[in-house]
Amino acid sequence: MARISIIGLERDKETVINALMKLGVVELIAPGDRRDGEDLLRLARVEKAEEEVSRVEWDMERVKQALAVLGKYDKRKRSIFEPRRTVDWAAYARTMENRDRVWEVVERVRDLENRSNSIRTEQNRLSNLIETLKPYASLDLPLETAATRYTTVLLGVVPAAAGVEELEKDVEQNLPEAYLELLGQDRDQAFLLLIAHKSRESDLSELLKRYSFSRVQFRDLKGTAAGNIRLCQDRIKSLDKERESIEGEIASLSGMTGDLEIFYDCLVAEKEKCEASSRLLNTRAAFFLEGWVPEALAGKVQDALSRNWDCAVEIRQPEEDEEYPVLLQNGELAASVENITRMYSLPHPKEADPNAVMAPFFIMFFGLMFSDAGYGLLMSLGCWFLLQKYRGRLEEGLRRFLKLGFYCGLATVFWGALFGSWFGNAVYVISLGHFSLQPLWFDPVSDPERMLLWSLGFGVFHIYTGIGVRGYNLFKEKKYLDILFDTVFWYVFFTGAIFVVLPYLPKVDPVQVQPLVKAGKYLFVAGAVLLVATQGRHNRNIIVRLLSGLAKLYDLAGFVGDVLSYSRLLALGLTTAILGNIINDLGSSGGLDNVLGALVFIVVFIFGHAFNMAINALGSYVHSCRLQYLEFFGKFYSGGGREFSPLKWNSVYTRIIDGEELKNGETV
Repeated sequence: MARISIIGLERDKETVINALMKLGVVELIAPGDRRDGEDLLRLARVEKAEEEVSRVEWDMERVKQALAVLGKYDKRKRSIFEPRRTVDWAAYARTMENRDRVWEVVERVRDLENRSNSIRTEQNRLSNLIETLKPYASLDLPLETAATRYTTVLLGVVPAAAGVEELEKDVEQNLPEAYLELLGQDRDQAFLLLIAHKSRESDLSELLKRYSFSRVQFRDLKGTAAGNIRLCQDRIKSLDKERESIEGEIASLSGMTGDLEIFYDCLVAEKEKCEASSRLLNTRAAFFLEGWVPEALAGKVQDALSRNWDCAVEIRQPEEDEEYPVLLQNGELAASVENITRMYSLPHPKEADPNAVMAPFFIMFFGLMFSDAGYGLLMSLGCWFLLQKYRGRLEEGLRRFLKLGFYCGLATVFWGALFGSWFGNAVYVISLGHFSLQPLWFDPVSDPERMLLWSLGFGVFHIYTGIGVRGYNLFKEKKYLDILFDTVFWYVFFTGAIFVVLPYLPKVDPVQVQPLVKAGKYLFVAGAVLLVATQGRHNRNIIVRLLSGLAKLYDLAGFVGDVLSYSRLLALGLTTAILGNIINDLGSSGGLDNVLGALVFIVVFIFGHAFNMAINALGSYVHSCRLQYLEFFGKFYSGGGREFSPLKWNSVYTRIIDGEELKNGETV
């Protein structure tokens, strides 16, 4: 990464920013991030862009809402792998020229959607009113009738648990001047009509309190409940027609979706430019900006700017203590695991990119745990098909993920063939025991101890590689003695410990490894002494130094724990194979010599192996990540890098065609 400084004329500022956005390779630095930022701020001004950014964000939100509405009426079927629409700069220019028309569509869509929502709200209100009126539909009494000359009329409900029969008896015995009618009842409550002589109104109120009676009033309704229900139903039908008309008009506007998407991306770019202006220093006649640019592209950027504008461009290397953003640049294999590293943390600018070293281990461990050649073949073919079908059109992150799936599938085919697993023991079952695909190496299901030994061996190699990368980072920092103290001495110590425990490992002949055990004791003691003497070297007090070195020997326990973590290679590999065998045996339990048994086997085979493939692919992915993050990265990786974020057209819905030259900020 190189540092770029640009001084240009104020009149060229906007076109220079446009050019930088289209180039998309320069990350601007805010003036306050400079060491001399305070001095520069006294000499020049920084434009305040908060209000303008807020305005653009509000415009973006309005357009986004309109797109969401139109999306409901877009009948096109879109695949999750469908790339963003490709457009050229001319399409952006046309959209901005017709922005008034676009805004008319946005406002019209918003207005229609608000009307549609209001209608939906009114329909919900009417539907709820109908449900409230239904218990009283059999009543011929107008709802507005609350009393007559001599009587009080009450409509209401009592809880079903209160006992309607007891209430009826109570009214009959104690209020002969009252009339009670049960209009209906559900699980929770009973609906009642009560008519009482006004002289007994207070007595009736006291009685109803004991039964938790709640009065129901329809203040704004006139006529019977049945009549009001019919009116509500007619009104709902009328509103349905009105809403259909509105939705038809919205659907007719869905053809403008493409223009709205381009316009939204234009607003995103406008926001980027507003934010970029707050990172520039300005005088009446000139502007100044600084940023980071990939070293390989620095000359191209300098050339383009100097050739087209009267500006001074300076490129320099970052100083020793400067922290610059991180831009990962890897080959196809290493790039496929960049998403894995990003989930953890980007590397620090001064340390090695771990992807090139991590990729073979991640892919190998995934294959070991998935370990069925049939599954791996399906995975590789599926990813390869999608990569070919959408070649050149996939988003970079998705393309890397599919590429990783392709590599992991190949690794799975490799290990599955070595272990003899092709959809479990499907070949043996389908051939009725007459034929089977023998493992090219050995069968972990019948010899798990051997697989455990190899899993631990892979783990040791993985951890040793991590320690080696730590040594490489120290070499980059020119800490040559630290390579000896913090890498070589740990190799000696851990190797000695491994040799000492060899007789206790499965499938190891204690007699044959005695020379290694004897050498291991010397290495273990020598490594321990060297570590005690050097690991506390940063402490001046010799006692503290030795105690610190002694405490570091406890890392042996962590090393042992890390190595044992690789037993999951055995566990998940066995899980995939055993579940595959169980699915085949279960499907063939009805026999394969009859039509029904064959059909049952096919159904169980397809759904069973689909489930086994999905669940174990997920498990293999998660545990491969875990082995990298905890056991591998913990040996050398500090992370904490900040991703390179250049000023560019960060479009959401569209992709811009590349390869066009720029002159004075315009397309030619």
